[in-house]
Amino acid sequence: MAKSRVFKRDQGFYESIDKYVLPEGINVIAFVLRQAYTFFDKAYEKILSDHQLNNSTWATLYILLLTGNAMYPYELAKFLPIENTSLSPVIDKLEDRGLIKRSRSKEDKRTVKIFLTERGYQLMRDVNPETIELAKFVYGSLSPKEAEALVKIARKIRDKVMIWNERDPAAAEHILERLTTVNTGRSRR
Repeated sequence: MAKSRVFKRDQGFYESIDKYVLPEGINVIAFVLRQAYTFFDKAYEKILSDHQLNNSTWATLYILLLTGNAMYPYELAKFLPIENTSLSPVIDKLEDRGLIKRSRSKEDKRTVKIFLTERGYQLMRDVNPETIELAKFVYGSLSPKEAEALVKIARKIRDKVMIWNERDPAAAEHILERLTTVNTGRSRR
């Protein structure tokens, strides 16, 4: 039986990794956030896979449902956490299933708008109650004050991560504001 090795600080092991360890508490925050996201994402994936959807296809349908309008692909991409070039295969997959339709612009035949079909609306009517139930279960234990604090903290973290990735946090906030306004009919800031 192999004997496990215990590293002691004076063996130089910790000194060599100290530069990679964040100040106490910060690495725990990152770990817990990733854990929460991962498990929440798995729960969502279970719901979505029961309807032959994934996060990208569901998010695309959800944005179209919330806005209630036909959108150009570049407009749609602004709402999604995927790159513009990754949207075409998502749109193709949804169109193949009859959930969305592309419509050529009458003014400019080179451009298309994407809109939900009746079948797409029906699928979202089936899926949304399940996703809402999950969200209520997960966030229902938070008081309104805790929920507000969580959103404020999550925005700060999102903004810093976006800056690190050379993305504009103001654009994400604008999109969130638009979604909130579309979803509730009023601004929620």
